[in-house]
Amino acid sequence: MRKFIQNVLAATIVLGSASTVFAQHSSRGGYYSGSSYGSSVSFGNENEIITNFTHGSLVTGKVTKDSPNYTTITISGAYLRTVNANVQAGAQAQIQSISGGNSETLLTLVGLGVYNFDTNFKQSFFVQGGLGIYPLLKEDGSGHESKFGFLIGGGKRFPIWGNVNYIPTASLVKKGDLDIGFDIQFLNFSIMF
Repeated sequence: MRKFIQNVLAATIVLGSASTVFAQHSSRGGYYSGSSYGSSVSFGNENEIITNFTHGSLVTGKVTKDSPNYTTITISGAYLRTVNANVQAGAQAQIQSISGGNSETLLTLVGLGVYNFDTNFKQSFFVQGGLGIYPLLKEDGSGHESKFGFLIGGGKRFPIWGNVNYIPTASLVKKGDLDIGFDIQFLNFSIMF
């Protein structure tokens, strides 16, 4: 419990510090002026891609000198769509295909809901929650299995330019039988369109 409280306190300090820095930056003639943005919906920005969860890769090679060749293909992404003035819904998904030796396909699929405390999403504090499945290593290490999990967290968007935002987040993540983990996304950005 003590570690949990320390983690929540650390996330609060990180988000508070980032808020202060960006508030000072904007007051000194930075890229953002609060009055220049209206509601994200009124500007036609109903969609948002979270870049920290969006990637694709192909890796092939050996794990050790005498092991067989492995090929791993990973595709992942996160997407949100505006539901009403304060709410977004979407998903975070990842497919990872591993071939060679013990071949398997790992799937992460989490439905997300986001509540924004301001109708101007580009500068809003928000809370988020998600439910879905995560791939977890089996106890005997023989492969992976899908387990139910959830996440709760929050963050804040800071406009950088146009439709690109800096969006640091902190979340508590529970995957299957594992203890609750703490996930902070420091270098997280979003693109609204």
